[in-house]
Amino acid sequence: VDCRLCPRAFRFLQRASLPRHFFHSRCATPEWNETPEGEDAMLADLASLDHTVANNLWRVRHEMSEEDLRWLDFTCAGVELEPGGGDRAVTVETRAAYVRLFCTYLLKQRFQTNLQAFVTGFFEVVPARLLHGVHEDGVLRLLAGKAEVSDAQVGELEQLVVPTGLIPTKLRDHPRVREAAAWFFQAVRAANGEFRSRLLEFWLGVGRLPLAGVATLRPRPRLQVMVQPDGVRGVKRIGSWPPDRLPEGHTCGNELWLALPESYAQLHDKLQLAVENFEAGFALR
Repeated sequence: VDCRLCPRAFRFLQRASLPRHFFHSRCATPEWNETPEGEDAMLADLASLDHTVANNLWRVRHEMSEEDLRWLDFTCAGVELEPGGGDRAVTVETRAAYVRLFCTYLLKQRFQTNLQAFVTGFFEVVPARLLHGVHEDGVLRLLAGKAEVSDAQVGELEQLVVPTGLIPTKLRDHPRVREAAAWFFQAVRAANGEFRSRLLEFWLGVGRLPLAGVATLRPRPRLQVMVQPDGVRGVKRIGSWPPDRLPEGHTCGNELWLALPESYAQLHDKLQLAVENFEAGFALR
């Protein structure tokens, strides 16, 4: 349930369950209105599958200059998005069409087979009629629970991480490392639900915890305080991790890297800045 395909895939389940939409290939390929709202929805759907590509396309649509756009043409991975697309350059006037064609190709072609297999397999276990009348996002909520992260769940996560999930392993019991971990979870408890969900996405790649409990997370979450031994019993910061460096989330291994903070306030502010501003796989430094 907890994967990047979820938001889009579970919306497909509800659409495919409708009697008038007996499942076929078009059930997994919704259309997007040719409006700013439709464009946003299209990029959001793509982001649930590939954050990096969606972010790059957003930049094409809103940020890239004419000089940068001239290096692009109407192709995707060597496939022409329209007849003669390989000979058509992207310009400021045509970039909206380019983004729409690019998104449509990825969403309708590259991911269609996998999504069809997912929906077909799901309905072999759960009859489609049981989803009639359920809101598009309701299927995900029914199966995965609410996205809110409770104080109790934060406590469970802390117990899972401290001390056995602290890195470096040989320094996990050092007072400075334990202090940094305590400040980290203090900042999480002080935050609202929206921030907690974004923190999970920043750290684990998904904005909610599994219904089976925090302990079922795989790989096991880890919190790495960027320190190294200093003398017999001391620790010092790793040179490339000064106290003003922002935390980094590494979702492949469910790790969060943290500079050794000088105070709780410093950790709180850096964590807020990093989590509230990360997008599409990019981390602020």
